[in-house]
Amino acid sequence: MSILSTTSQIIEKFELFAGDETELSSSEELDLCEKIYREILASEEWEFLKKPATGTLSTSVDYVTMPTDFDRFSTNQYNKKVVYIGDSYDPYEIIPYDERRLYRNMKGYAYYDARQNRLYFTAQPTEALSYEFDYLYTPDALTTAGSNPVFPNRFYDVLYHGMLIDNPIIQMSEKARSYQGENAARFAQILNSMKMWNKSINNKDTYGI
Repeated sequence: MSILSTTSQIIEKFELFAGDETELSSSEELDLCEKIYREILASEEWEFLKKPATGTLSTSVDYVTMPTDFDRFSTNQYNKKVVYIGDSYDPYEIIPYDERRLYRNMKGYAYYDARQNRLYFTAQPTEALSYEFDYLYTPDALTTAGSNPVFPNRFYDVLYHGMLIDNPIIQMSEKARSYQGENAARFAQILNSMKMWNKSINNKDTYGI
């Protein structure tokens, strides 16, 4: 069996397994593939989604604007979310938004304001020091014209198996209902393999960091 390499091939495989009874248009099939894709991306702190953000603190405002593709913070080796400040990389802990008042005017802390997509510091920076933090980015939407899943293509089969166990497909397709159990089991198996591979990259065991 050949390894899938494009979004179009994933959808073709879905059509093969679902049969003609689903009555989904091409755009609806792509939307369904995107839905399963986003669910998978949200299910783990994937190594392939990690990126660094860098910049310089302002001495006139107490925040930095987040990257446009920011999704969520990555944790460090101590399972903490931090932003590193200055040449010495001093770690400033990123606290929950609701706890920001407890750290008011205290140096060494920051919090994320999701509404404004800004990282605020609990004390106004007094020096224009560098900052750096790791985050998980939001990949571009899938297309059939070149935008493919960002994880290794040996795991692409997880997508059409996930599409085949989506409830609307089960309701429309007798073939999908017949193989619901097999598709669900295969989806879970491939996703678990992805997660084990992901943990192995930085020698993380299956129970966390």
